Amino acid sequence: MKSATSLVVLCVLVFFVMTHAKVENRKKKDSIVAFLNGYCADAPLCKDSLGKKDFPYCQCLDVAFPRGHYCYCFNHRI
Repeated sequence: MKSATSLVVLCVLVFFVMTHAKVENRKKKDSIVAFLNGYCADAPLCKDSLGKKDFPYCQCLDVAFPRGHYCYCFNHRI
């Protein structure tokens, strides 16, 4: 009888904790995209242009119209 009562109390406590606990979602932004004038070869590196230390892995993509390039920077390897 003592083990059955302990089991019921344990289940009630677990239920209480699960329903009343607050979980914070601190999801960090994992990428940033910027459109810059000029072409990739004419401009400094995307990482330097954006000035973001949190996004060390960058790729550059030239576009014909309008003249410029997109910088895609990520905080993880692609």
